[in-house]
Amino acid sequence: MATKTVQQITIRNFRWEDLPAATEARRQTTLADNDEHVVNEDQFRHELEVPGYDALHDAFVAMTPNGEVVGFCDGEVDMDNRHAHGFGFVVPEQRRQGIGARLLEVTDRWLVERLASEAEDLTDAFIQRYANVTNEGANALLRAAGYAIVRYFYRMQIDLQDAAAPTPLPQGIVLRNVDAERDLFAVFQADQEAFADHWGFTPWTFEEWKHQVVTDGNFNPALWRIAWDGDQIAGYCISRVIAVPGDLGWVRHLAVRRPWRKRGLGQALLTDMFAVFKQHGLARAGLGVDADNTTNAVNLYQRAGMHVAFKFANYRKSLSSQSTSFR
Repeated sequence: MATKTVQQITIRNFRWEDLPAATEARRQTTLADNDEHVVNEDQFRHELEVPGYDALHDAFVAMTPNGEVVGFCDGEVDMDNRHAHGFGFVVPEQRRQGIGARLLEVTDRWLVERLASEAEDLTDAFIQRYANVTNEGANALLRAAGYAIVRYFYRMQIDLQDAAAPTPLPQGIVLRNVDAERDLFAVFQADQEAFADHWGFTPWTFEEWKHQVVTDGNFNPALWRIAWDGDQIAGYCISRVIAVPGDLGWVRHLAVRRPWRKRGLGQALLTDMFAVFKQHGLARAGLGVDADNTTNAVNLYQRAGMHVAFKFANYRKSLSSQSTSFR
């Protein structure tokens, strides 16, 4: 593909017929950035069908004159909490041409208009995005667009051949796989409660939660381990397999409810999941974590043998000083 100048690129709203090309562009970008979270077309579609999000209005693509998708940018608006968050990419061979800046400008302008249409005051409103700290272009782009780093997040990993054996459970705790017919709502309630005091937490409805962690094509009850104390959920570990490269087990949510904390249950859940991953023939395990997590999660994962594989910057752009120019 020949490099295009920004003047040759058209920015327009995403259409569903763009999905195959956008998926391929995302795959190229993900691999070029040494990221292992490659998504297929069905997974990308599922992301774009999240409740409350309208891909035909909230997502934009960058198109070459011959109809190739070379970039994507979007934002999901949370009206209740007056913020938006999203992600974007430009294929490697078309970077440093100003395409990302145009995509971001168009998308953010739309997001501000969305927020301003329903909020009388945009004080404390913001747009949030992430960038791998090693991606100099993405970080420079966000800074130039008025974003500032407010937090860091890690992706941590472990080679399962180095993982320790499961640690003992606290007395009275029993581990079981999730029963999809019986347990899902109780797990949802426990999940919302456990993460309510985490930085940046936004509550989900049960339908939103199911869309994110149950109906995304990755649900496997054998990779959901629930810690029960009688009829109460004390903690849980919700995991899946990263399809590409296929050897990575991913811990999506790991939490212990407040009454059961500081008893070793978090470590027991994590090391148990390492053993489950091994039983499924996986070679590695990974998870994401807030670098400044208040429950000391990073230390827990390090004690279990995990190391930081990637570091991401969480950027926010305040809208309070810009809102009038977009009205």
